[in-house]
Amino acid sequence: MIIMLFGVLNVGKSATGEKLAEKLGYTFCDMDDEIKARLNTTLEQFMKDYPFPHERFKLKGKILKDIVLE
Repeated sequence: MIIMLFGVLNVGKSATGEKLAEKLGYTFCDMDDEIKARLNTTLEQFMKDYPFPHERFKLKGKILKDIVLE
């Protein structure tokens, strides 16, 4: 089973996800951390490199697909 948490910035998705994953014995993945690691960049640079939301969403979708397939 895969559980995904979506929402606006700074509402506690990561903290909640980490606790939930720990209780269920699941692996926790943070999209911000995945973007930084897989693209070897910072979030600030990611925003500069992909200034249009549709570009970022497309790339995030590919990263999410890769995570799910792994």
